[in-house]
Amino acid sequence: MIPEANGHGLSDEPLKVLLVDDEYMVLDTLLSLIRWDELGLEVVATAMNGKIALEKCALHQPDLIVTDLTMPVMNGLVLMETLSRDYPHTRFAVLTAHKDFEYAQRAVEMRALGYLLKTPMNAEAIERTLQKCAETVRLEHRLQRRVRRAEHIQAQHMWAMRGRVLDDLLRGTHIGAEPLADVFPWYARPAGSAGSSGASSGVGGRASAYIAVYMTLEERQQFFAQYPESDRPLLDYTMRQAALETIAELGVGTVLPFRQGELVLVVGLPTPESKAQSESLLHQLCDRLAQWFHRYFGAAARFGVGETASELGQMKRAITEAIAAAEAAFYEPAAVHYHYWTAARIWNKGDRMDWDVLEQRVLAGWGSSSVEDRLNGLRELREFVRQNRPLPGLLKQKAVHWLESVYSVTLHRLDWSRLADNAPHDVWFETLEKLLTRVPRQEPQLYDGLHPDIGKAIQYIYEHLGDNVTLSRVAEHIHMNPSYLSHLFKEETGENFLDFLTLQRIGKAKEYLASGKYKNYELAEKTGFISYPHFCTVFKKLTGMTPSEYRKRQTQ
Repeated sequence: MIPEANGHGLSDEPLKVLLVDDEYMVLDTLLSLIRWDELGLEVVATAMNGKIALEKCALHQPDLIVTDLTMPVMNGLVLMETLSRDYPHTRFAVLTAHKDFEYAQRAVEMRALGYLLKTPMNAEAIERTLQKCAETVRLEHRLQRRVRRAEHIQAQHMWAMRGRVLDDLLRGTHIGAEPLADVFPWYARPAGSAGSSGASSGVGGRASAYIAVYMTLEERQQFFAQYPESDRPLLDYTMRQAALETIAELGVGTVLPFRQGELVLVVGLPTPESKAQSESLLHQLCDRLAQWFHRYFGAAARFGVGETASELGQMKRAITEAIAAAEAAFYEPAAVHYHYWTAARIWNKGDRMDWDVLEQRVLAGWGSSSVEDRLNGLRELREFVRQNRPLPGLLKQKAVHWLESVYSVTLHRLDWSRLADNAPHDVWFETLEKLLTRVPRQEPQLYDGLHPDIGKAIQYIYEHLGDNVTLSRVAEHIHMNPSYLSHLFKEETGENFLDFLTLQRIGKAKEYLASGKYKNYELAEKTGFISYPHFCTVFKKLTGMTPSEYRKRQTQ
């Protein structure tokens, strides 16, 4: 029994069919005699021989090919062999006469789903065979979709699992043998160690020594800022896949996802006793990845390389070394930095007293309304960095803290991002200089030169930060059209209404955090945010820290 039209139940889309036979009358009879629509099938093309069929197949990508076996130029068996190689998911049904029955049996052995008799041509029998073929093809399609979905889910879970393993490694958390074996399947314990499998280094894709390589993009925060947030996970995924494929081409290893735009590559060393070979392997890896990111992302890659390790228990040290080595790029322009070079590039000579003296001098300048005074404070910082070469992370943390303390310049989210970015030394100082030469931030009482109504609007905002402040409410308070208020506010203050309101709320939240008067979860309501998670999200976007991290730093 033939199913009703569109009632085959396995797919709403008809399967595409290609008919191949050197007899025109056979093709014409099949087209007119068979109820293709009711079978859920659509004949997309016909061909008179196998060669033409190949061309039509490339054009239409049919799901099912109904083909004669004995044809000129290219017979059906050759066609099936060729298409089975080039289009493995395409299936076949064979057209044959009684005298070709043994020939048809051979075609069935080649994964043909069935055969259709041309003489006599019985429409009902042909439709029954086509129906069975169509059901098989649809079931195979469903299985293929399930496999692809399973592979996709597995890939997603693979990166999530590897990310958790990296987090646990860096925290020093115990990791079971099974997760480690899943993430580092190529690792062979050195001969003589506990639990050694006896596998020798470099044999059969195994390695008993490794090096951790930290990889990131130079000025990565600026790079990701070019794209909508919805696109950034795809960029991260692309980075991971590129690193995974490159490692697979060169040897053995594992890619561990770190933060956005950052990866840790654990590279197995086939001959750990040969330093020259190990460095050659690492050079090829870094060079290929650098070229890939320059070509496809238009960005420079930066690498930090740790020391050779032979035990998985040394993984935390190896990864930490790699990350520290990459920080040396702040002072040196090279793309690849080895951990044993780090001491020559980062001196970190300043002690706590030096930092305290520097802080007093810097704050004296940066807290001034005079641009020249601020630049004097910047020169003090430059000289300190030149003489001591402190850890870049510590330097950036101090600088941001001092800027927040004086708050003499208007800082936006992009400013915080640039100061925290992994830009080179000279670029970072240029960013800082641009910030310090901005017009001083004005407090509410200093808005005397503004339009009187804007002054009233700002005063209202400061008095109602914890309330549901909207443009319409402020406009109603000062008796002004909301659209005109939005335009005038931007013209007078240089900031959008909502941006200004958000900055003031975050500023008030910082005051509360520093005072320690309220719990973190109370701050959302105190500063007018709709929920604590929303408050945390906005706070981190504008400051680069969570409220808890900010509070902790204020109490250090």
